[in-house]
Amino acid sequence: MIPVTRPPGSAVSQVPPSWEAATRPAGSRLRIGAVAAATFLVSLAHYLTPAEHFLLHNIYQRLYYIPILLACAWFGLRGGLLTAAACAALYAPHILVHWRHIAAYQTNQLLELVLFAVIALVAGVLSDRERSLRRRAEATAAERDRALNDLQETLEALRRSDRFITLGTLAAAMAHEIRNPLAAMRGATEILERDYSPGHPRREFLDILRREMEHLIEVTGKYLEYGKPQPPELRPTDLNATVASVAGLLRRSAQRAGVVIETRLEPDLPPALADPTQLHQALVNLFLNGIQAMGAGGRLEVSTGCASSALFVEVRDHGPGLPEGPTERLFEPFFTTKPGGSGLGLAVTRRIVEDHGGRIEAASVEDGGACFRIELQTAPAGAVV
Repeated sequence: MIPVTRPPGSAVSQVPPSWEAATRPAGSRLRIGAVAAATFLVSLAHYLTPAEHFLLHNIYQRLYYIPILLACAWFGLRGGLLTAAACAALYAPHILVHWRHIAAYQTNQLLELVLFAVIALVAGVLSDRERSLRRRAEATAAERDRALNDLQETLEALRRSDRFITLGTLAAAMAHEIRNPLAAMRGATEILERDYSPGHPRREFLDILRREMEHLIEVTGKYLEYGKPQPPELRPTDLNATVASVAGLLRRSAQRAGVVIETRLEPDLPPALADPTQLHQALVNLFLNGIQAMGAGGRLEVSTGCASSALFVEVRDHGPGLPEGPTERLFEPFFTTKPGGSGLGLAVTRRIVEDHGGRIEAASVEDGGACFRIELQTAPAGAVV
């Protein structure tokens, strides 16, 4: 598959990773280690300090709240309660052994263990609620970004639709104002050709006149074709046969341009769900685009295949590649890099492909040239061409 450059604004904005994702897995291990180390160090300080140092033991006892609160902040209610239980389990033997001779103080210290659980419960509930609100905010941000992306796509579709309507109006006017006079001029040229044989000195001017009129008729036809599209009549279509037909049709034109058309058709492809006539037209446009891109001749490589339940056709030329800038503009009406081009061939092709429920992509190839890829839906299982 070819790498494809996406147009700006088509990618969904990246959502910051959630709180939980940011702490797993290495971050969680470090935080567990920090809580465990703090709990162990406070307990060790209790056991190494002589019992007569009441003030130090009171300080150490309050230090137990540090690992408990850290566990609540990092791991929520469950982590806070587990840490509180661990602190109580480590501190209880010290209370029972070293303070048994002072019953009132021992009772006070044992009640402090209950306070460990209360603090863990309150802080853990608050932490879980904060994490829940954070997840909800992240989900809202992701939904917002998806909505913005959908809005951008809708605006782009409206922009294309506006151009489409404008072009349709222009095409109708051109049909009335240009095609009829051109037909009359062509008829007059045919009459004049009877008076000037092919060897006559002025016959070349008639030939020039005929060629230019044919070019105008062709351009006018493209405008009409794009401005008044017909809905596709979808039915099972042999993709390989359509590609082979287009290659055969354009082989002589390609040879005159010094281009060799090479086809690599994957055997046993399922039928595509397409309008054969419109698909043929879209492929003709792509073939001609590739042939015209190689002014000095070369190879036009065409391949078919099936990927992810979709059929594809790739048309690759060995010309100068795509122009700088977003590839999206290649498919806009009137955009062209070819002298005398109408800028409608790729626009018509994209319209046909999108009307088929498919997509078209373009990319420059690393070793030179450009590649256009059309993807189409497969026909329902059991469909016969």
